[in-house]
Amino acid sequence: MEELSSLISKNHPVILEIGCNDGTDTKRLRTAFPKATIHCFEPDARAQIRFVNNGGLDICTSLHRTAVGAVDGKVIFNVSSGRENLEMPRGWDLSGSIRKPLSVLTEVPWIKFENQVEVAITTLDLFFEKYELSLVDFIWMDVQGAELDVIRGGAKALKSVRYLYTEYDDGGLYDGGATLLEICRSLPDFTLLKRYAEDALFVNKNLGNKRSNNT
Repeated sequence: MEELSSLISKNHPVILEIGCNDGTDTKRLRTAFPKATIHCFEPDARAQIRFVNNGGLDICTSLHRTAVGAVDGKVIFNVSSGRENLEMPRGWDLSGSIRKPLSVLTEVPWIKFENQVEVAITTLDLFFEKYELSLVDFIWMDVQGAELDVIRGGAKALKSVRYLYTEYDDGGLYDGGATLLEICRSLPDFTLLKRYAEDALFVNKNLGNKRSNNT
């Protein structure tokens, strides 16, 4: 977060957290960027409840109860479960996806995918248009194999995004999960800034240093 704060270097950045789950990372973003406007997206109803109960909302944080992908409307969501506990009495809710689970079933056998539900879905392009977003400073993306769906639905919007942090999937955990190379090829306006074990940070080569008037 200190590294991101140094890179973004704005008092009032606009941040999108796609796949916010219970708001744990939202709180980290809020600590790093106290005056940021944060738009959070979460399609799993169980995680939405935990997000609210955990205090993820504040006057500058919005929770959008929808998935983000390549289409607008409704989509089938593969619900994850397993290891029920006091915090998650209805089961593990961190691995659900609009993409069909593949090797995650064998690599993490205690995670179950026994149910499917229909959830709302939108695209980045439509969201940017609806909220009149001309510049977004940072996208934090955790979408369990749906990375290319988000990118395809944001071809126009991503031109106005300075930094993008996302998981990648070199092990085929989900159907359609993107390798790091595939993500790099799908982001022609971005350069890989830093690679982590299962995540990558990209910078828009046209906007990396742009801070607009909101400094």
